[in-house]
Amino acid sequence: MIRVNNRRTIFFLLVTCFIFQSITAQEYIQWSKSRKLEWKDFQGRPNEDVYAAALTSYKIEITPSKVIVDENNNIKNFNELTVKAYFYKNHSWVVEMNDYLLQHEQLHFDIAELFARKMRVEFKKLQAEKIANFDTYYGVYKKLWAACREMQRAFDKESNHSINEVQNNLWVEKINSLLQS
Repeated sequence: MIRVNNRRTIFFLLVTCFIFQSITAQEYIQWSKSRKLEWKDFQGRPNEDVYAAALTSYKIEITPSKVIVDENNNIKNFNELTVKAYFYKNHSWVVEMNDYLLQHEQLHFDIAELFARKMRVEFKKLQAEKIANFDTYYGVYKKLWAACREMQRAFDKESNHSINEVQNNLWVEKINSLLQS
C-alpha cells in the first residue's frame, strides 16, 4: 500500500511539474524573424500610473541560466552559453489597439533581439579565445544591456512614444536594416 501511494505521489509530482513547465513556457515568446507580436500576446493588466497606450516587456537572457562557476571565478560550462531575447506576455499590456502602435511595440522587441545578437557575437569571441571568467561575460552583458536600454529610451524619445510617425518610421528602417545585416 505504501509503495502504491509513493508511486502515485511521484506520478502526481511529475505531472504537476510538466504542467507547470508548460504554463511557464507559454508566458513568454522567444524572438523569431517569422513570429511577430500580436495584440493577443499583450496579456498584462495596464498600469494606470503610466501614461502610455501599450507597454512591451522584454528580457535578454543568458542560457543556461544556471552557470557553474568554480573557485577561480571561471564558468565551467562557458562554451554552452548563449543569449536569447524574450517577450513577456503577462507583463506587457495595451490600452489602444492599432496596427501602427503594434509595429512600434514590435520594434521594442526587435531592439532587444538586436542587442541579444551583439551579446552572442561577443560571447562567441570570448569562447573562441577560451575565456571562461564570469566577470568578463557579466561585464559584456551589463555593457550591452545598458546600451539596449539607452537605445530603447532614444527610440521612444525621438518617436515621442510613436506619436511622431516620421521618426518612428525612420527607426523601423534603421532597426530592420541592422537586423538584416
